[in-house]
Amino acid sequence: MQKFNISHEYSVDLWDEGVCDRKNLDIGWIYACLNPIRQKVERKLNLTQTNFQLSPYYILYFDLLEKSESFLDRIIRTAHQPVTYASVQSLLDSPISLDGNWFTFASIVKKHGLVPFHAMLGTGFHAHKTDVMTVLKNRLLYGANAIRQSEDALFEKIKEDALNDIKDILTEQFGTPPETFNWNYNDRNGHPNRFENISPQEFFENCCETDLNAYRIVFDERIRLFKNKNAVAVNVGQLKMLCSKQLESGEQVVICADARQQANQMLGILDTDFNDNESVYGKDLYMSKADSFRFKRILPVSFLSLDGVHIEDGVPVRFKAQDSAGALTGADGHYTMNEKWFDEYVFYAVINNSFLSD
Repeated sequence: MQKFNISHEYSVDLWDEGVCDRKNLDIGWIYACLNPIRQKVERKLNLTQTNFQLSPYYILYFDLLEKSESFLDRIIRTAHQPVTYASVQSLLDSPISLDGNWFTFASIVKKHGLVPFHAMLGTGFHAHKTDVMTVLKNRLLYGANAIRQSEDALFEKIKEDALNDIKDILTEQFGTPPETFNWNYNDRNGHPNRFENISPQEFFENCCETDLNAYRIVFDERIRLFKNKNAVAVNVGQLKMLCSKQLESGEQVVICADARQQANQMLGILDTDFNDNESVYGKDLYMSKADSFRFKRILPVSFLSLDGVHIEDGVPVRFKAQDSAGALTGADGHYTMNEKWFDEYVFYAVINNSFLSD
């Protein structure tokens, strides 16, 4: 049985630039983090281009390369431990993945900048994701085996050879990350503009209007996800109000949640009453949010950007969210998320420090 209500109206609605489509790739964290920035680029440059996009594959290239290096470094550190040790087995179980979060994203952008989509299309990876990840995994495991069978003096040389191969694989699938690029565009006044030989770092600094150091992760205090000076625990009511304030200021909010729960892509709803489990099972199967996380019923696996909020009597009662799954999802690519769903399934949000000081 279902007992939900749907309303796709918001008192604050920021989004009219179009929705990206990640084509079922498990890199929602990159798209979610890019969404607020690409909107700022559109505003800064006064673009006429509809649905302007930044390249997620530029970020993913460096993410996979850094993960590969990190894996090999840990293999070197554990090279003299028996391969049967749990710490070693854990490394070998998952040498590389597509996982990430805001901290990962911010670290890469600070070092490498950003580029528009046309500057790095990543079409090879999109078409062959499973095969590519398997090839990367196998090359890393081959390197791990070589390290563990070699003398200490050869470790760094084996690591260097493995990383060169990883770069070749990534370049074949993503293309070469550009050191500079050109871009022609028209602004809304009809004036032609051109960037010529601009670096990704210069593009980020000059066009993206985002100080990555000005943001923190703010998480639900019931779920102790982080022990980091750039992460703050608050109660869920405060978390909703912080998201609402940032949206009211004209800036989207990146959140991490579990959008597998009580969700309907066709209708575009995230509602705790979508499935009336009590009527179906004849009993209340409630678990606290802390217990649900502890027993892995809910996990921080979904990254969305909040694009709007409806406020009644000063309180946010529903949010407009997108998961970059294309315009055919929900209401033109968006979900309506009610406040109860936020309470139960949102883990954290990326919030500007200016709202934390209020």
